[in-house]
Amino acid sequence: MDEKEVRHLCSYLQDLKKTSAEEMRRSVRANYVVFIKTSKEISDLEGKLLSVRNLPSTQSALIHGLSEGVQIDSLVTGPEGSAEQDISGAEDQKPSKIWKWRSAFGNIFSANLRQAPARQAALGTGIPNTVVCAFYD
Repeated sequence: MDEKEVRHLCSYLQDLKKTSAEEMRRSVRANYVVFIKTSKEISDLEGKLLSVRNLPSTQSALIHGLSEGVQIDSLVTGPEGSAEQDISGAEDQKPSKIWKWRSAFGNIFSANLRQAPARQAALGTGIPNTVVCAFYD
């Protein structure tokens, strides 16, 4: 290759560089609106994902708060006597249907909270959900 061919090749490469840079600028301008829209959608989805992640702990706190509210309501003094008499009378009674339901629901809910991380990990590794559930049952 002589000097003339090298200069011609360099000139061609410089023109190609300018053309590709201009093409890239046009592409960025054309896709900028789409990029911004996609970024906003990603941000919204991240916020929703965070709220979904916090949902089990929020529900757990709500269930525990409700169960404590049921226990406190049972100690309220009725027209027949004092709270102390209600407590001593409650010790002699069988558990009510509400108390049984609350215990069963609390146990099931706690078990589901323990299973959630394992299910998420299993989904990430391709393990079927039924295998994970069978492990906890």
